[in-house]
Amino acid sequence: MVSGPDKRQFLRHPVGLVMISLKLEIPKFADFTITPKDVSMGGVKVVVPLKPSVGDKIQCSVELKGTRYENCRAEVAWVQEIESEPGSCEVGLALDMEGDERAHFHEAMIEHLKDSGNLP
Repeated sequence: MVSGPDKRQFLRHPVGLVMISLKLEIPKFADFTITPKDVSMGGVKVVVPLKPSVGDKIQCSVELKGTRYENCRAEVAWVQEIESEPGSCEVGLALDMEGDERAHFHEAMIEHLKDSGNLP
C-alpha cells in the first residue's frame, strides 16, 4: 500500500457496496470488533476512537467470510482526523500475514469480490 489516502496501489472497495464480511479485532485501538469502511488487497480503512501514529505496527486478527486469520499484523499507513467526530480518526492499515495465510486470504478476497460482481 502506498502512503496517503489517495495514492492507491490496489483498487479500493467500499464495504457497503461489496457486502464483504470482513472484521478486525485490534486490541490496541478498541475493545470491540471493527468493521472496515473499505478494503483492498493491501489493506483496509477503519474508523477508530483515537489517533495512532503513521508507522505504528499492530497485532490484529482478521475474519473474512467466517475464516479467521490470527497472525495478522497491520501498519498504520495514514491517519485523518474526522472533524465531525472529535477524537475519532479514519486510519489506513496495510495488512500483512505469513505466507500460506496471506495467500489464502488473498484468494478468499478475490473470490468474494468476484462473487459480489466487483471483479471480472
